Amino acid sequence: MYTKQSGDKISLGSEIAKGGEGIVFNIDNENDNCVKIYRDSKNTPEREDKLKYMVLNPPPKIHGENFKICWPKDIIYKDGKFVGYLMTKSFDNSLLPYHLCQPEISKKLDSQWHSTYDRETQRGIVSRLKLCVNIIATVNRIHSINKYVIVDLKPQNLLITYSGKVSIIDMDSIQIAEDNKVLFNAPVSTPEYTPPEAITIVSKKSIISKDWDVFSLGVLVYEMLFGIHPFVGSANPPYDNLNTIQEKIKINLTHVVNGEQAFNILPKPHNLFYSYPSDFKNIFKKIFGPYIEGESKRPDLEILGGVLFNTIKEFEESVKKEEELVKKEALKKYPALKMDYANLKSRYEEIQVKLDKYKNENSTIETDIKQKSSNSNPIIIILIIILVGVSFMFYSKITSNKELITSNKELNRLLDKEYQDKNEISASNPIIISDITFGSKLNGSDFYGLKTNLPYRKIGYLSPTIEYFGVKEGYHTLDIKIWSPDGLSKGTDSPRGYSFKSSANYNRGRGSKPLTSWGNGSGGTYLRGNHTIEIWYEGKILFERTFRVK
Repeated sequence: MYTKQSGDKISLGSEIAKGGEGIVFNIDNENDNCVKIYRDSKNTPEREDKLKYMVLNPPPKIHGENFKICWPKDIIYKDGKFVGYLMTKSFDNSLLPYHLCQPEISKKLDSQWHSTYDRETQRGIVSRLKLCVNIIATVNRIHSINKYVIVDLKPQNLLITYSGKVSIIDMDSIQIAEDNKVLFNAPVSTPEYTPPEAITIVSKKSIISKDWDVFSLGVLVYEMLFGIHPFVGSANPPYDNLNTIQEKIKINLTHVVNGEQAFNILPKPHNLFYSYPSDFKNIFKKIFGPYIEGESKRPDLEILGGVLFNTIKEFEESVKKEEELVKKEALKKYPALKMDYANLKSRYEEIQVKLDKYKNENSTIETDIKQKSSNSNPIIIILIIILVGVSFMFYSKITSNKELITSNKELNRLLDKEYQDKNEISASNPIIISDITFGSKLNGSDFYGLKTNLPYRKIGYLSPTIEYFGVKEGYHTLDIKIWSPDGLSKGTDSPRGYSFKSSANYNRGRGSKPLTSWGNGSGGTYLRGNHTIEIWYEGKILFERTFRVK
């Protein structure tokens, strides 16, 4: 039987997670908290004392709208013996941020994660920055009581939602100090997130300061923004023999501090770092730079959070300015376009009136012929009908057809102007895509012109064809994403963040254009189920269509 410190009984529910120290369980009839039960070798008296201290001395606020600190709230006993503790439960539908610390988001994650955190878009960059600010603010709450240092801060000790909510877990492994004296040690740290001064601190048995967490958090934030550890890279001599991240951390060997020239090979994901503002780059240089225990000081988390917040504002303002410029240009052209549209519409109506007149005249001639036929010789009637028919055909050819040709040309111009008018806000793009169809061929069977319900057994290389209105004539490259039921479809030659590219010459006005065929000559690339094709140009989406493979 499990009980709290008060003696109140508690019933464990289903298992949530399992680790080296123990198992985390739900609590029956309770949604806000959960319980961690230690393995027999871990439920020591020292750990019980540490948890009791934490229960009595929590941070000022452990739960908010966008954050949760999974802090111990009660001690759990079984038949009077200490076995674990009760803590705040993390947000539902949370995942380890490890998935965002890679160059690309896993295909296994829902499309919401991809659309929210895609580094190829301004939205994705801003979403990642906001998430990092939320993590920094949550860690700062733990620091604010001046008793706690997390020490083993890494992606595996955090949980996040796609909307940016943060939960910090495994809080029972922190260092607790009071009056410059360590009360309870932090038992472990992870080398890739451990600062260079760690050797000195451990050898002297010194108190670990908040600066340790600042370094760990700097690495974590860098990984989330750029998808790579800041100390990864092949250095130039005399450091070309350093192969591990830990070796480079010990001597502060990172391009952030030493520059690109210090490295023979610097992986491409680092390049994005140099597109960020100077304040952003400088604060990371201070975090990863040389550090002397007892003398140096890394930036406070309030300052780090403020720099990231200002970076968000800069990115959002640049996007807003670009959108306003496009809108202003469109508004300048709108009155003239509206006038052209009105004139063409009036001309079209005039042509339509003339066509109706010719139809009425044709009906009158037919009526006259019928009336005369009742009093005429049959042979004469036949001759008259033939003569009228030939005359009418000739008349129609030289008169009515001439007007029809003119009206069709005017009508096409009218429709093109109307289409351009309605889409003027998108005039910064080279083309405006109105529709897409698909075709393919496999094992002698083929199809073409389908918009959905594509036959699975006939799909080898899928060939999309777009209907478009050309705004800027020229040679343009489109980036294509195809989302399958398993996530973004990619091949060995796929560009970063996309499935494939398609380049071609585009004319002004209306037209159709086949895109590059993509798939597998043997089939199997396109699974049964719903797919979505997205067509992008220079980081902006032009068109998307969901289609089904059956």
